[in-house]
Amino acid sequence: MITNKTIAMPKPEMTQLIAGIFKMGDTFAEGNADERPVHQVKVNALHMMKYCVSFDDFDFYCSITGRPFADDANMGRGQMPVININWYDMIEYCNWLSEQDGYEKVYNIDKNKLDPNNHNEEDLFKWSVSSNWEANGYRLPTEAEWEFAARNCGGHIRFGNGSQIAKPDEMNFDGMEPVNPIAEVGKKRPAPVKVQAFEPNKYELYNMSGNVWEMCWDWYDEGYYSESPMNNPKGPAAGKLKVARGGSWVHNAFKCRTMSREHKAAHLSDVRIGFRMVRRV
Repeated sequence: MITNKTIAMPKPEMTQLIAGIFKMGDTFAEGNADERPVHQVKVNALHMMKYCVSFDDFDFYCSITGRPFADDANMGRGQMPVININWYDMIEYCNWLSEQDGYEKVYNIDKNKLDPNNHNEEDLFKWSVSSNWEANGYRLPTEAEWEFAARNCGGHIRFGNGSQIAKPDEMNFDGMEPVNPIAEVGKKRPAPVKVQAFEPNKYELYNMSGNVWEMCWDWYDEGYYSESPMNNPKGPAAGKLKVARGGSWVHNAFKCRTMSREHKAAHLSDVRIGFRMVRRV
């Protein structure tokens, strides 16, 4: 339910991440086939939002633009991560906020032209979307950028808070499903928690593991790591599904590892999916 309270203009808190070269993928040799082979990747320095976009942020956008408000599924609004929006909603928000803050928009969105690179027959949007990677506006992270950030700029780190063991009092994941030896058994929360809940990692990034899946720019390809370029990879040229990272409150610790890969249709929304933004330095 939307209240009449005054919501402030979104002002994303960003943290700067250094450039670096790291070994991307399952460096623990415990993951799924799509997390291999481990390969070297170079990532440029960037600014990343410290936490996911909240309902307060997105509700302001909707109130200004006249868009429908996202359904919180009775899980709460305010500083809860915005859910039930799709990938297209996210990139439109990025462009809108770029304009509000005086930055150059990253995404060129043509709603009247079908994207020939979108092979998902169920996606009735199929907007043609291209990126100006030199623009200084807000955008979704690439999959490589997301993993680099979640691993404290490329360290050998299993979980996005900097820990090698998932603990239910430090992350929002399904602690009732034991995953030995990488997690402690504990409670399972019935919903997401606030975007700045728990302790962040050393780069002040909150909830990079658990809470909600975070959408990335890239198309998903199970075998992409075997052909991924070294310098700032941006995913395959085409696909059916988009990459999501980080796991959620409904998943066990295995799904919440920093190397775990998931895929979601661009046109579908979900109570488990949110996003955070990045900007070039």
